Amino acid sequence: MPVNPDKSSQAKSMTALLDNIYPIIKGTLEQNPKNITVLKSAVAEYLDANMSKLSSAGPTYRTLFTDNDKRILYVNTGTTPELVDKVIPLSAYIKGTWRNIILPFNIICALTITYAKRTNNKELAQYMLMYLTLSMYPSLHAKYFKYGVNPQIMDYTINNLNNKYKIKQMGTIWNTLLDTAMVCDNTYTRNIIRATDKDITDYVESLKTRLNALLKKIYGEFKKNYTDKNIMNIEQDNEDQDNYSRAESNSYIIERLANSIALKVSISGPDMKLIDAAAKVNTIAVNDLRSTVANIIADKQNAREIKIIITAILTLYLTDPNNAAIDVHTNKFILVCLRIYKKSNTSDRNIIQIKKILDTWLQRYSERYKQSNRVATLNSFRKALYTYFIFTIQANAPR
Repeated sequence: MPVNPDKSSQAKSMTALLDNIYPIIKGTLEQNPKNITVLKSAVAEYLDANMSKLSSAGPTYRTLFTDNDKRILYVNTGTTPELVDKVIPLSAYIKGTWRNIILPFNIICALTITYAKRTNNKELAQYMLMYLTLSMYPSLHAKYFKYGVNPQIMDYTINNLNNKYKIKQMGTIWNTLLDTAMVCDNTYTRNIIRATDKDITDYVESLKTRLNALLKKIYGEFKKNYTDKNIMNIEQDNEDQDNYSRAESNSYIIERLANSIALKVSISGPDMKLIDAAAKVNTIAVNDLRSTVANIIADKQNAREIKIIITAILTLYLTDPNNAAIDVHTNKFILVCLRIYKKSNTSDRNIIQIKKILDTWLQRYSERYKQSNRVATLNSFRKALYTYFIFTIQANAPR
């Protein structure tokens, strides 16, 4: 049971947060399991509302994290900022000048992650890590991009980074933020489970430090390009300017759609209805495709390849002048993409790339695929996985 933080005689402790706040969070979530659903829904809704900003290639747009966003966490964990303010002085470790750790939201979020990991609720832990990351991003963005961002300069910056930069590998700013957060979480898992005041401090500080370093590096490159007036050039002399303009327009549309859809997949996970449909169309076992897709999406190292697959499919579709982005959400998109897949002896690099990634995934994540020697079965598995991504793009394209 937590001690009464109002008692001035209470001796200082190295586990003040765990002793006084954690039991309240644990009790609230166990007595009201629906609160966990509400918390996860709140994170998903926040991401959905900010998807257009977070799916950009770089930190082009600043998000907002409001008091209402924080209040959702307090209400559903049975805590208040005032409770944290009363407990902080009871800690023998935390100093009142430590700005990151004395923020009530950071402490409550971290302790909720403690609860999730202690109860092996991996999904809740992931959502709370995302929420903590999302709460830190706006202030860090404002720190480095105080006066906003010129999109063309940022596009030029990201486009010209080499592959040692994580953001170049991950495809979107959100994928990059999340990957950075997950590396930190994996490093400090033992700490956050043990949850002494020092452990919680180290967890929060490390996350903020890593996110800060990420944005600082991008800002350094952005500042150079700003000074040198380097921007992404969208004009070019060409004998066929109409064709060039259409290609540039499609390139922008493809990038925006691919970022948005890949982000939705990473947030929401696989859509079981789409998996079932893809399996039935290709006459393979539903459970086999379900486990394969779930494993692919669960492995965050595949985020870049997922975007590559989506981008390649959209490119194949929109390269044909008879197809338009406005039709991606229709059945026409599905039929055209299925016809494209049937092309044999193709030298199109997009089709080659798609099939190469699909084969790699199936070898890595599908036991049934690895066990089969029949060419027809192997082809059906690969086509089913391709079909799932077609269905996913069509289902998530704007209406």
